[in-house]
Amino acid sequence: MRVNRVEEYPSDEDLTLIRNWKMKHVTGLMDFVESLWSYADWGWKQKGRHYSISTGGWSGNESLIEALKKNQIFWAVCWYSSTRGGHYEFELPI
Repeated sequence: MRVNRVEEYPSDEDLTLIRNWKMKHVTGLMDFVESLWSYADWGWKQKGRHYSISTGGWSGNESLIEALKKNQIFWAVCWYSSTRGGHYEFELPI
């Protein structure tokens, strides 16, 4: 689902939905976040259950990451690594 939402900010409703998303539908969560991700054409890569995403410094993408962090179960189970500069990796459970 490659959508290039260049410079569009996620709505408060979108961020609330991400924060409250149930782990039962975690693949749907990542599809939803990707649909909101600006510059997904270069900042979003998926290989199987592994996601490698970069915010590109865009504040809208940073807001999406913050919403994922506040989804404590998602972050505890799926967060794989992060590096300075806004790069994050996630691994979804089987």
